[in-house]
Amino acid sequence: MLFREKLNELLKESLLVDDSSLEWTLRHGRSTAVFVCLKESPESIYTDEHRAKVDHILMDYLAADRVPVVMNGIRGCGYLLSHLQLTEKPLPAPLVTLMVRSMNHTSNEVQSEQINFLNTNRA
Repeated sequence: MLFREKLNELLKESLLVDDSSLEWTLRHGRSTAVFVCLKESPESIYTDEHRAKVDHILMDYLAADRVPVVMNGIRGCGYLLSHLQLTEKPLPAPLVTLMVRSMNHTSNEVQSEQINFLNTNRA
């Protein structure tokens, strides 16, 4: 019970705060923490309580102006979409749309990350 309370506090007050005016390095750190949470324990962060906020923050990362933040958004989306497919839950259409659009990103690093992620996480 205490773990869940602390996790909810961390998510609400830090990790899922959507403020694009923050310094990009802080956003990069938060985006890293979010994608690692989605990789290691997606069921603990992608709950009914936080589902909309996680979707929104990932879409924000995919639309960011800094390549490292976009790349973490791709990783987070990839891990989330993999989790949802494995658990046979519906994929959020807006998130899938932005993920597909990010394949045309102007940065070669972002495009390479998409390809690498798809190659290593296909069924």
